[in-house]
Amino acid sequence: MRRPEHAWSLRLPSSSQSFSAPEIEGAPALPHGGRAARFSELGFAVAIGALLLLAYRELIGFDPARLPSHDLRGVEGMLFEPSGSSPLLVFAATAWLFARRWTRFRNALGAPARPLWGALLWMLAFALAGWAYYIQETALLIPSLSATILGSALMLGGTPALRAVLLPALFLLFAVPIPPAVLNQFMYDLQIATARSSSWILQLFGGEALNQAERIYHDGRVFQVIESCSGVRSVETLFMSSFLYHDLFYRSRLQSTLVVFSSIGIGLFVNQIRVLTIVLNPYSHFAAVHTLQGLVMIAVGVFLLALVDSLFSRFLPAKPWWRRSGRGHELPRLRLVAVALLAAFLAATTLLLRPWKPLDVAGEPELSSVPAQLAGWTTTSLKLDREFLGSVGFSEWVHRRYERGSDAVEVLLGTNRRLDERIDFRSPKLGIPGSGWEVIARGEAKLLSGRTVRRLEVRAPGEDRQVSYLWTEGVEDPATEVLRATLALDRGPWRRTGRAWVARLTTRLEASPEQSDARLRAFAAVLEPELERILAADRH
Repeated sequence: MRRPEHAWSLRLPSSSQSFSAPEIEGAPALPHGGRAARFSELGFAVAIGALLLLAYRELIGFDPARLPSHDLRGVEGMLFEPSGSSPLLVFAATAWLFARRWTRFRNALGAPARPLWGALLWMLAFALAGWAYYIQETALLIPSLSATILGSALMLGGTPALRAVLLPALFLLFAVPIPPAVLNQFMYDLQIATARSSSWILQLFGGEALNQAERIYHDGRVFQVIESCSGVRSVETLFMSSFLYHDLFYRSRLQSTLVVFSSIGIGLFVNQIRVLTIVLNPYSHFAAVHTLQGLVMIAVGVFLLALVDSLFSRFLPAKPWWRRSGRGHELPRLRLVAVALLAAFLAATTLLLRPWKPLDVAGEPELSSVPAQLAGWTTTSLKLDREFLGSVGFSEWVHRRYERGSDAVEVLLGTNRRLDERIDFRSPKLGIPGSGWEVIARGEAKLLSGRTVRRLEVRAPGEDRQVSYLWTEGVEDPATEVLRATLALDRGPWRRTGRAWVARLTTRLEASPEQSDARLRAFAAVLEPELERILAADRH
């Protein structure tokens, strides 16, 4: 194969062929007008970089705060917590991707610009950055920065410059944490599926394993598949790794696409192996061993990516995906000045913007004001199982057992003040008393007040059965809640009034289910006036 000028050769690990990569990372830059032009270029780069660093200063050291219901720390929390995002790793990988494309980007400067599309992306960047600083939500600065990079590329070098920075700009979005409003739509089902498949595999190889909801019973021990073992972050990590792999080894577009999408299945597979090794390893209850097993599985996943790529290489034609880079243009000083002015205006806007402040809620009645005694019912406080709830969080909660004679009702009350988009309680876990319980029947019931509630019959491992009544107030459909949480719309002028609520009442399921329902209706009749008293204060 003929080597074009300014090319270097890359030998692929899965093939004996060598390909020449014209004008790509590592290739010498074409001359652009001598020393004076290079100093001018450096000056513009430093100025624009400094202004953007000032505008996006809150991203320095950014790390999504853990949910109140999470207790993960260190490497375990950074790599496996579903609502995390490992921003430091994402930022480092983004910088690496951009550095590899610097020559292509530099050679594209001065090509026919796309000012309209560039201006639209800059407008989006301004809107997101302004909103992020106004409501003090750092995560929204990440898509704003991505839009800034893409808009600047279109203004400086049109489509060729956009191609050069497209992957780094989109890869940056991996630093945005997944909102719990999204996680709670599927997380518990994924935990249960992982526990079931693990039990089935253990039984397949002659082991004695039992599955109950998200629990695995094996060899006299009980293992709970918590959210960090559900596979969400394993899939996300390998999905990111597949993009880096795609960039490192030049493949056809078809092969790169197949490798990227195969990473999803590989992520689920290595997470399954991780759960099995935890169950079979007698020392896995030590945190360090648990974390080490996760790191090893990530390494195994990357190896499997390379193996799958090698298999694809045997059947797919070797058609490198890159385009030949055009020769460099004159430095577009007027365009660079325009981008620098936009960056300066963005930085000034973020510095001068006055943050939104929520209304004082000091006068609102708290959940703890619900009486400990209600019409002869006495109470005992219960501990909240944070590990089971995972991404489910509350601004305030009360968990109690009310007793009167031989009757007992467990009560869980939770609120969301809508000020923290990381707090969400739209999850099937809320209708379940705790870990290991599974739903055996679903339906509806009507309280004496006329309110319609969800009715669930649940079963524990020891065949203990209970019935739960569950209802919410101030919670909209899943799509609306996801949108509002993603954009933090409840932190600002579009804030909804009052608090969102969830209430769950649970009692034992009697031989006659009507007796259990009557007990819950009677208790709800004395609890609802207290809840209405607190809700009435929210409406004013």
